[in-house]
Amino acid sequence: MRLFTYKNPYYRGSTKSIEILDEEQNRVGYLQRKHRGFFQKTIDFVMNSSFIIDVYTYGFKNDLYCEISEQVDKRSLFKSIWKGNSNNLGNFMLFDKTKITTHPRMELHTDQGDKFSIKKDFAVKSVFIVNESDRVIAEISYDNPIPPQLIAIQQKSSDLHVLDIAALYYLLNIKY
Repeated sequence: MRLFTYKNPYYRGSTKSIEILDEEQNRVGYLQRKHRGFFQKTIDFVMNSSFIIDVYTYGFKNDLYCEISEQVDKRSLFKSIWKGNSNNLGNFMLFDKTKITTHPRMELHTDQGDKFSIKKDFAVKSVFIVNESDRVIAEISYDNPIPPQLIAIQQKSSDLHVLDIAALYYLLNIKY
């Protein structure tokens, strides 16, 4: 089990780089939210920073590791759909399966046929990423409910890279 941390910014719509650190406080990489243009940034500001969410993670050598972009079409009008590409997972799709906002759920489908679920329950500080057989891949928790939060990622399996896990959690955190 490996432990990684990063600090969430005060403002949910922030586009500043967020460093991801390992147990020895060495930089593993960073994640960043980006906007596709001025129009998207303006609409996102008006819609409380959760209208269109694009998240990118970079390795410690500033090379792009994972990108997740929200798809905007009539299919995703009520339930969000993200398309992503990662060095570890390849191409993947992320589907919002949330029925109640206090219990957000997402499903990640890879081109290789792997399926992962992201689950958060009400009043629980932890988010769990599990595979198809309900084995916990990662547990993500925070120290306090108000920003700036220190996010702790416990990677329990090597099925997902820590930069993938951080991007998925950051996206879930912005959305809900």
